[in-house]
Formats: sequence, structure tokens, C-alpha cells
Amino acid sequence: MELWNKWAAPHHNASWVEIEFAQRLMFKGISFRSAGDHPRKAPTEVNIRQWHPLEGGWREIGLRRLEFGMRTNFTLTFPELHGDAKRVRFEFVNLHGKEGIQLGEIIFHHFGEGVGVIAAPIMQPQPTAFI
Repeated sequence: MELWNKWAAPHHNASWVEIEFAQRLMFKGISFRSAGDHPRKAPTEVNIRQWHPLEGGWREIGLRRLEFGMRTNFTLTFPELHGDAKRVRFEFVNLHGKEGIQLGEIIFHHFGEGVGVIAAPIMQPQPTAFI
């Protein structure tokens, strides 16, 4: 993958991405695809939160280890992560050190008007993606 087709924070070992949907999305699992190069820059863990407007804050959905190993363009799926949200925030950490952090894609598995998948490519320099 080239820099334009992935999300990257080149000089940090922690960063976040916030995704806001046009309407609420009920999702039944989240997947993460590693970028196609520099596997040591892949995040090693993610804390996932969804926005709750009535509470005026973020509620944790789950903290997961991302064990990509040295694999590139590899997808990890967590079917147990589910929710009904308009905004979701992902806080990534790369415990490999300060080599930077990058990710190819976040995928929401959803069941609404049919079964489907929404793939949210994370592109530089957008910290927030609107779908």
C-alpha cells in the first residue's frame, strides 16, 4: 500500500480515528485490515468506543489486541464487538515502539435492510471519516 491508501501517524505510537455515519448503524462485528507494508507499524491494540448522546460521552465497546504478526493485508475479525451507533471512535496503540502506526481498513459487519459490510478505508490526513 502507498501512503495515500491507508491511515498513518508516522511519528507516533498511539493515535485515534473517529467514524461518523450519516445515520445510526447496527453492527454485528468489526474487522481490521493491516496495511500492505511495514508490518511493525501495524497497531497492536485498539480500544473501541461508541458515542452516547443522552449521556454526552463515549462508552467503551471493547479493548482488543490486534495480533497481525508480520502479515500484511491481513484481516482480524471480532464478531463479539457489536453496537448501535452513529459515531464510533478507535484508539490505536503500537507497542512495537515509536516506528509510527498505520492501518489499511476498518470494516463494520452490519445487518439492516440486508446483510452487508461497510468498509471504511482510513485515508491520510483525515482523522474523521464520514460515511
